[in-house]
Amino acid sequence: MRQMKEHTLRNLPDLLEQLESNLTANGAQVYWAKEADDVNRTLIQIARKANVQKAVKVKSMVSEEVHVNDALAQAGITAVETDLGEFIIQLAGEPPSHILAPVIHRRAEDIAELFQKELDMPPTLDPQVICGVARTRLRREFLGADMGISGCDFAIAETGTICIVTNEGSGRMSSSLPRVYVVIMGIEKLVPTVEDAFLQYQALSRSATGQQCSVYMSMTSGPR
Repeated sequence: MRQMKEHTLRNLPDLLEQLESNLTANGAQVYWAKEADDVNRTLIQIARKANVQKAVKVKSMVSEEVHVNDALAQAGITAVETDLGEFIIQLAGEPPSHILAPVIHRRAEDIAELFQKELDMPPTLDPQVICGVARTRLRREFLGADMGISGCDFAIAETGTICIVTNEGSGRMSSSLPRVYVVIMGIEKLVPTVEDAFLQYQALSRSATGQQCSVYMSMTSGPR
């Protein structure tokens, strides 16, 4: 893996151009951004061109870093977090407290009380009931959204493929159900080949949560 990373850094300009070329050939549109303002400005331009009123988002640290939700709200566009933990803290009006478990600071009692207040859930501490209420609400959001937004775990230069790794179905739903799908990617996510992506995928799953592999790895090479 170290050799792959060193190769990518040595050949970064060429590999980025290869990724752009293959993404474009696959039917995607590629935009370059230097700073957070550039990211948000481009995202809002895409949203307004497509008459987007509501966006669903996959858990993404890069979107937190550039404050995508605030920018969309200022543009009059509703952004709904679809990862369960991010959905909970969005309802609570709080920032994430952990890179992998954003709602780890909240007790089950807190979440139940929040759902009773915001989602009209009957009093319960049953995790299946609580998750069922969230699932029902989020399914409506997926079906009613005009745009899906995600980060990127790997971008494969040789095929023009964007990969997102999740343990919930929200990633696949957000990338396939809305009519517009936008990926926000830092250039450090670039990998040269499919084999390199799966090598990193194994390391990511083990180092993040101790899993041999995540529940989902969604690969998107263009609109279908």
